Amino acid sequence: MAIFTSITVLGIIAWILSFPYVALSNWHLTVLHTNDIHARLDEVGPNGIGPCTEELKNDDDCFGGIARLISATNAVRAEEENVILLNAGDILQGPLWYYVYQGSLTSRFMNMMSYNVTAIGQHDFDFGVEKLTEFVQNLTFPSLACNIDGSAEPEFAAVIGCSQILTVDEERVGVVGFTDESYANFSQTGDLVIGSIVESLQEEVNRLMEEENVTKIIAVGHTSIDNAMSIARTVRGLDLVVTGGSAVFLYTGESPDEVIEPTGEYPIVIRPDYDPERMVLLVSVLPFGKYLGRINVTFDDITGEVLSFEGNPILLDSSVDQDADILGELDAYRGPVDALSERKVGYSLVPLDGSFELCGRRECNLGNSLADSFLNYFLSNESFPYWGDVNFAVTNSGGFVGSFQRGDLTFGDLSYIIPFGDILHLIEMKGVHVLEMLEFSVAGFEPGVGRFEFLQTAGLRLTYDLSKRPGNRLVSASTLCTMCEIPRFLPINEDTVYKFVTNSYTASGGDGYVVIPENLISRTRGLCNYTID
Repeated sequence: MAIFTSITVLGIIAWILSFPYVALSNWHLTVLHTNDIHARLDEVGPNGIGPCTEELKNDDDCFGGIARLISATNAVRAEEENVILLNAGDILQGPLWYYVYQGSLTSRFMNMMSYNVTAIGQHDFDFGVEKLTEFVQNLTFPSLACNIDGSAEPEFAAVIGCSQILTVDEERVGVVGFTDESYANFSQTGDLVIGSIVESLQEEVNRLMEEENVTKIIAVGHTSIDNAMSIARTVRGLDLVVTGGSAVFLYTGESPDEVIEPTGEYPIVIRPDYDPERMVLLVSVLPFGKYLGRINVTFDDITGEVLSFEGNPILLDSSVDQDADILGELDAYRGPVDALSERKVGYSLVPLDGSFELCGRRECNLGNSLADSFLNYFLSNESFPYWGDVNFAVTNSGGFVGSFQRGDLTFGDLSYIIPFGDILHLIEMKGVHVLEMLEFSVAGFEPGVGRFEFLQTAGLRLTYDLSKRPGNRLVSASTLCTMCEIPRFLPINEDTVYKFVTNSYTASGGDGYVVIPENLISRTRGLCNYTID
């Protein structure tokens, strides 16, 4: 009987050991993530950008807001054992909360959310390195950017790291940060030097693996989705890339969103060039806090490789309760914000249509009004030998949202019409490249389809023939002369240097306008495209 029992036990052990070792050594991690919140402390409307009006509140049609974001984060932490929270940049710059409190409230609420790590985004630099340094100094968690050399900005360098090792359930998870190299060209980065993302990340990932024996590594940062895919495909040793800056809506399965259609599956699964059998996951969420990203990852605890995953962004709708204590805190600070929101800044005798369905296909009066204001600012704030020194202004149709009915225009209206709070840039560029830029404005034109890159203009007269092939549609282009006593329109000459105003997003090559950063002669950073006197 004893012999039979021993044989039986040995057989059971052998049967258990016949399974692959990974079944005995899996480890699970839940990664929550945000990006491009832009100081959106209040709820937003269904489009994820506009304000939550009383009518929308009554219809339970408001989303996001810091009170709901904190509530959702705490709920996941209560149901999962191993949870980390990451932010992929652009936490600053946005509506009036930021302009009144200059980031102090944003840092307060981020600390209350207990983020583990944040990256640095384009708009985090909008008010300069000194302001960003002050903000980071007030955070209770690390800010990371491996590819930023702060040697010439020592106070900034003292508060920015490259990587952080998080201990979760006695497991060590490495997090490395990055910031897009191009931001040095159009953001207020002072004397910072922003180097290669891939080279800096690879160096730090190698160090984490070889010196720290870390096998599970996440990159978090701010760049285009295409660049993020390249990072995931190229940097050896990464398991997950969390990115911001692209306004993509990734979702797998039936979307809960009645307004915004998904642009791809969540997560994007990358098979890296160096090992096509390996999986590297790429995640991002829509801006302004309408969603909280959630990805559950199962790792091989020995190799650190991703074995499986599941998850989707969480829609922060009325089914997610708002944290009552946070709402109380917001109300305590709301007075100055409401006062600024109600300040009158202008008046319109006509409705201003800013709907993307219209403005993404043709000129619209809201887009033209914004371009006019950009041009007029630079004309009215300088002294010139002739009538003016700037030829024209352009703004991409993706840079503003919503419409405005006739009547008084308030600062609150303006902050939601221009939700990104961008910086104006004065660009000098030769006519041949100006024509290339204007040609690109309609290169992707399709009947009935709006395009973010379609330009709203001031100081230009353009004729297009949309029946022609892309790249050959611009028939004629003239702009305001600057070397004349009385302004008049003259044809754009390929060899003449022109000055024009646009926002930093377009100036940086956003929406495909790479012709600008690749060919500009000079650039002068201006002011935010709405400002407080």
